[in-house]
Amino acid sequence: MKIYKGKHLTIKYNKSKSLFVQKWNTSPKDIEDFKFEMLEYTNLYEKLRPKNTLWMQKNFGLIINDDLKKWIETNVNKPCLKYGNKNCAFVVAEDVLAHIETIDVFEKTNSSINVKHFATSDEAQKWFNEQELKSSQLNYNSKKAELNYKGLDKNGKTIIEFKSISTEITNTLKSIKGIFEENELIKRNIIKYSSLTPKEKEVLNYIIQGLTNKQISDLTFTSINTIRTHRNRIWKKLDIKHFRDCLEYKSFYNSNF
Repeated sequence: MKIYKGKHLTIKYNKSKSLFVQKWNTSPKDIEDFKFEMLEYTNLYEKLRPKNTLWMQKNFGLIINDDLKKWIETNVNKPCLKYGNKNCAFVVAEDVLAHIETIDVFEKTNSSINVKHFATSDEAQKWFNEQELKSSQLNYNSKKAELNYKGLDKNGKTIIEFKSISTEITNTLKSIKGIFEENELIKRNIIKYSSLTPKEKEVLNYIIQGLTNKQISDLTFTSINTIRTHRNRIWKKLDIKHFRDCLEYKSFYNSNF
């Protein structure tokens, strides 16, 4: 669907692919024309917020100087990143020198935009698909399975509750395997850590970050004496004697255990 046609630039929006496609019908001859088109693009990006954007640069021939590169990063790249841009692809221009300067827009400004350059639009579309697949996998992996100590049964055996992020038994078993392979500490000290109260776990997390009793007191709106008491109880329950031993428990906190 065409959503913009300017003096030089045409923009189409593919909602199903969350994709903007920009085509330079003619190359801007001066910087002001270029800036105008780019600001129109940025305004549309704010309204529709697609994840991906594809620049068809075949006809683009404007040489972008260093000042304009900084302007693009400040007024286009950073705002679009804020509005949801994940991936940006360019199909290279016939004017090679102009395209080299386009590449420098991202490299010289250390842009946060994830950008790649391709010879054809088909290659760019394939890359978008690959990025979407990676994003889906990362989103799945970032969802943390939960492992909770539930006490002892009548025969004195430890009861562990496992909350999976998947209804598939294969994925559930892999999640269990991953937790224990990556966190040997959980296997060894699960009962010790579970004996901590929620407040003690919170204090332990601050201790791991290297905060002083005073800093923890300020953050938790608790007296320093109470923080000292929490610290002593944590040391006793976890059977640790040195600060460095606390660092091992960072994995517990990050695992939502």
